[in-house]
Amino acid sequence: MAIFLYKFIRGKIREREAQKKAVPTTDELHLVPQYAPGQGRRGPNEHDHQPRNSELTTSTQTHEDSRTTEEAAQDKSKAREKTIRQWKLVLGLALANFLAAIDVTIVAPAIPEISSHFNRLSGSFNWIVAAYTLTFTAFVPASSQLADIFGRHFALQFELFWIMIGSVLCAAAQSWGMLLLGRALQGLGAAGIMSLSRIIMSDGLTLAESSRNNSLLSLVSGLSYSVGPVVGGYLADAGWRYLFVLPAGIAVLAMIYIFFLMRKELAQGRVAVEAVESRRLGYVRGLTIIDWPGIVMFILGIGCLILAIQWGGTQYAWSSAPVVAPLVVAAVLCIAFFGYEYLLGPGRAVARLFPRQVPMIPSTLFRKKDTSLLMVINFSAGISLVSAFYFISYYWQLAEGYSPSKAGIQLLYYTPGLGIGVYTAMILCNVWPRQTFPPLFYGSIVEAVGLALLAYSISIRHQTMVKVFLAVAGAGTGLRFMPVVLHAAGTWSTRIPAMQGLLSFMLPLGETIAISMMGSVFSNKLNTFLSRIHDPANGVSLPSSGPPSLDLLNNLPPAAKTAVQQAAARAVMWSLISVLPFVGLSVIASAFLGNIWIGRGAKKAKNGKPAQQEERGKVMYSSYLLALFTGSIKAHKQDLDVNSGHEEAEAMVQDAETKGVTSPESAHVTADRRV
Repeated sequence: MAIFLYKFIRGKIREREAQKKAVPTTDELHLVPQYAPGQGRRGPNEHDHQPRNSELTTSTQTHEDSRTTEEAAQDKSKAREKTIRQWKLVLGLALANFLAAIDVTIVAPAIPEISSHFNRLSGSFNWIVAAYTLTFTAFVPASSQLADIFGRHFALQFELFWIMIGSVLCAAAQSWGMLLLGRALQGLGAAGIMSLSRIIMSDGLTLAESSRNNSLLSLVSGLSYSVGPVVGGYLADAGWRYLFVLPAGIAVLAMIYIFFLMRKELAQGRVAVEAVESRRLGYVRGLTIIDWPGIVMFILGIGCLILAIQWGGTQYAWSSAPVVAPLVVAAVLCIAFFGYEYLLGPGRAVARLFPRQVPMIPSTLFRKKDTSLLMVINFSAGISLVSAFYFISYYWQLAEGYSPSKAGIQLLYYTPGLGIGVYTAMILCNVWPRQTFPPLFYGSIVEAVGLALLAYSISIRHQTMVKVFLAVAGAGTGLRFMPVVLHAAGTWSTRIPAMQGLLSFMLPLGETIAISMMGSVFSNKLNTFLSRIHDPANGVSLPSSGPPSLDLLNNLPPAAKTAVQQAAARAVMWSLISVLPFVGLSVIASAFLGNIWIGRGAKKAKNGKPAQQEERGKVMYSSYLLALFTGSIKAHKQDLDVNSGHEEAEAMVQDAETKGVTSPESAHVTADRRV
């Protein structure tokens, strides 16, 4: 009885509070008689009565209509606030992504001119790119950890600050070393912008909503990659130092926008949330989480590998000590790096010794085969970008004699292909069939075919074919930009930030290895071909190590200059051929991928359109092609980890990589379990 009485009283209290909050739903209140307090309503017998049934029904209905209207107004207000927040984030992150993407490609048409300025055209020119991509690759995981520890806003401002400092150093560079230092700082700053942008746009959202947001960022990145060479070409004609003044200005603008309009919208880090003795102590504790030994081993290992590749066959013989020694050191450091990362896994030796440290490459992510396959695909995408933007630029300038601005315009043919690829991927992922396997598989094939035919077109110096197949290769790359992100989010729906960091790690790693390999092959082949042209008796004198600057090539006799241009075209062709095996490997990797079915949110009936029920995302971890051929798709199709609720999903969020850390990926589990 006591419980029943308690529920009755609580119901009456809530009903009275609802009546107080109720708002009028019509403009006809003047038709309703008003009574003074305490005055009752007289019935036919002039006695006070309770309201009649019809009156009670009308009152209840009016009350329900009022509540419905109030709830609709609240929903509309929340939707409006969500839309405003989303557009704030999209505009700010689009500006930061534009900066990070254009920083990669803006120097492409100016590399020969910059190298000539420092007399480094032969052998060392690719360090302009390698210095950037090396630090970019190394600090991608660290930037994700910074965002987790100190918050999204701090991480974005930190990265933009170093882009600004690096750009200023490059613009004022008085030596080759100063230029490379500036490029390295630019890479450090740009390291986490793209991956962090996707993490921010996925915070607390479903996979379908993340798909739409990532479509916008992919479109911005694709356009920025394409516009960069054109802008860089025209700036290089005025002076190559202007190439680095522009990013510095954009970085300042982005920092101001993010501080005033986005700061309150971004998730805080663990330091801001935890109760510690002081903020300074919190920052110091946060630094202990970063995998400093892994970062050092990785930078030194990849640096030694790049050094050996660059020296081999150009400055030293492949069997000489200056080449063999860096290769051995690189192998030892790489093995030590992956061993250390493995031992930082849950419950292992190093993890027990340093319980707060988070690995650069979490070993737990490799429990599913699609992780390794996606890494190969993203590695190939990095190779494709380097091939298109840097070595095709060398072809136009060295083989066809174009100026930097004209060479940059020729690279613009990559844009329509890239745009078609990105737009097609948006349709395949957001409209029909709402799956990630088709764009990844077809994109890998198109990219491989495009690069192979591009190499052939360069060998015969057919300019129209070069432009066409440059666009084809761009379409293949564009097809995979967004689906890679969505496939990773579906495969590890409880570990989205860690997975995005790993994929962002592979893209610049592919660029770094590609620029080193292709640069070494280009230099070796060019030197070999030029040695056959060297003829001092006829006034053709070329250095044994290749031309140090463009001025030397431009002053050659016409016949010799034509021969040098043909040699440059063949050298570019061989540099493209050297990376085709990696591109072919990505085709094989895509064929063994699983599949992600992107869900669809529920929609109410509106404007004559029927209501739409909610569809949850699905995942297939086994090979999709094999299941398609055997007719076993339904048997292998299952719920996403974030929706399944099984113990494995919870264990993945609570593994050793989140010990002592408020993991950003857990927000995806607690904020919205609909994916």
